[in-house]
Amino acid sequence: VWRPWARTHLRYGLRGFLAGLFGELNTRIDVLILGAFVGDAIVGAYSFAAILAEGAYQILIALRTNYAPIMVRLVAQGDAAELRRVVRKARDRIYLGALGLGAVSAAGYALIVPHLTSDPDLQGSGIYFAIVLAGMVLASGYTPFNQLLLWAGRPGWHTVMIAIVVGTSAALCCLLVALWGALGAATAVALTYAGSVVILRIMVGRVLHLRI
Repeated sequence: VWRPWARTHLRYGLRGFLAGLFGELNTRIDVLILGAFVGDAIVGAYSFAAILAEGAYQILIALRTNYAPIMVRLVAQGDAAELRRVVRKARDRIYLGALGLGAVSAAGYALIVPHLTSDPDLQGSGIYFAIVLAGMVLASGYTPFNQLLLWAGRPGWHTVMIAIVVGTSAALCCLLVALWGALGAATAVALTYAGSVVILRIMVGRVLHLRI
């Protein structure tokens, strides 16, 4: 009895495991590329800001975990209308909350961090934090649903989507870091977050025939 299920799970995992690898790479690629262009002090200041922004992003990941069983159930039932309704209702509320939280976080960083250190690079890192956070806010309404292809049993397409996002991030980082250094890295990350929404909506539309 277990062998057919084992094969099913293995096939599913083999098609989707690269998505996790690419996803982890995407959280480091900006720092790796930045390190090839600027000194350690700037990389450290940027990394500090990026890590704190990543902490805020975990709120959206927690929401994704909560919405996952709801989305899986609706996909299994084939209830596209209800799925769209849930996504759009959640999207609007999340955008509103993320906008407020983002504004408070950016202001708090700018007010607090400069008083905690005498390092001029860290004192000036608020702009990196604000830019990265702005990108997260732009994507926030769809972030809890960015595994919709995976939930719908399309792990291969999910991997393709993540690979496109990572490739976009790498290209933007190489271009913008060469032009603007750490400011370019932050801008590249923000643009990648915003662009990931477009990529998600296109691929969900093409693969699942759903408009979200």
